[in-house]
Amino acid sequence: MRLFIALDLPARIKRALEDLQQDVPGANWTATENMHITLRFVGDVSNAAAEELDHELVRIDQPSFELMPDSVGQFSNGRGVKSIWAGLAPQEPLLELQAKVERACRRAGFAADRQTYKPHITLARFRDPPPLEPVRAFLERNGGFRRESYRVSGFSAYSSTLRPDGPIYRLEADYPFSDAGLGISPYFGDWDEDGDDAQISAAD
Repeated sequence: MRLFIALDLPARIKRALEDLQQDVPGANWTATENMHITLRFVGDVSNAAAEELDHELVRIDQPSFELMPDSVGQFSNGRGVKSIWAGLAPQEPLLELQAKVERACRRAGFAADRQTYKPHITLARFRDPPPLEPVRAFLERNGGFRRESYRVSGFSAYSSTLRPDGPIYRLEADYPFSDAGLGISPYFGDWDEDGDDAQISAAD
């Protein structure tokens, strides 16, 4: 499996983000059903490694917290703009959760992630650097973007299947916080390798 750990988003937040996705030539807009907040990309793992990771992730707990989409921005490299994203506030509880997920991955035997974690929701990626003016206009037009907060009561593990028309994400396990009242996390060994692909989805 090609795994990543993430937070899904309520449908109302996804719809609001979808409304932003326009007027930037060359943008590969993220499919609405695939919008999420990555906590840790894990990569290709064996069944045994996935089970070991599950044993560590299920131990993670913290109080549920509120999170609010807030602002837009872009990531660049030496060649130009790589992606456009929506930001999140407040970041402290989210950073605390990400640090716990990172430590769980290390305990499960995975190498440390050397990249600095920058919480965001990817709205678009670019295969080639786009003209700067449309990106600047997008950022100025949506600079005041903000939506009402929503409650985060756990996190999830997903597998990713890469396809020419875009990735398919399949929910593998939920990890609710103890104050969420959502029951016990599924176990990685229970997934159906022959089952139909299931994309990320969320209800209001």
